Amino acid sequence: MSRAGRWVRSAPGTYIYLAVLLTTAWVLDSANSKLAHRLVLERSTNLHELADHPVRVLGQSAFWVAAPWNALAWGVLFTLVLAPAEHWLGTARWVFILAVGHVGTTVVTAAGLWLAVRADAVDHSVTHAVDVGASYGFLAVAGALVYRLPRRWRVPVIVGVAAGLLLYFAADRGYADAGHLIAFGIGLACYPLTPSSPWAAGSPRPAAGRAHPTRVV
Repeated sequence: MSRAGRWVRSAPGTYIYLAVLLTTAWVLDSANSKLAHRLVLERSTNLHELADHPVRVLGQSAFWVAAPWNALAWGVLFTLVLAPAEHWLGTARWVFILAVGHVGTTVVTAAGLWLAVRADAVDHSVTHAVDVGASYGFLAVAGALVYRLPRRWRVPVIVGVAAGLLLYFAADRGYADAGHLIAFGIGLACYPLTPSSPWAAGSPRPAAGRAHPTRVV
């Protein structure tokens, strides 16, 4: 088997997820514009759909993209970020962080958006906005992957990513952009699940009866 084949087989979650995104992107590209819009709208985590079909849209929204060409860009990003994260975390923890990032961020941003609508701080049309994609789960996993870096690089990378997301939010002012920051924060909060954490299952622990070194000042 080629090196590329071994890489794909060692990250099954990443490439199954990508295959689903490519399939739904093909469906959207094959449909007429009216049908394509309806397909993504019915799977969007906007306030209207969350009120009527919360479980369905929370699950399905992560597997659709707003524009078919986005799926090709995700193919590159999945290979650069999600596949290495799955290799490091293991598929089970990878799936958990991805799901928590997607669902947790969606719920938090929806709550904030609901309050903003109630306060007339945003246009009420956002209640029916298109909101699908893999970005929340992706950024949560990216946040957890920071702990794979050497310690000296972690703070600069966190600051750099957060600054970039803040600048994007300042320029666009979209609620999804605020969600990207939240998703990255959720990933950082998943440190106890990473192999680098002393609390993670399977982390090496001191052998019983072994004396701990004592530092004398």
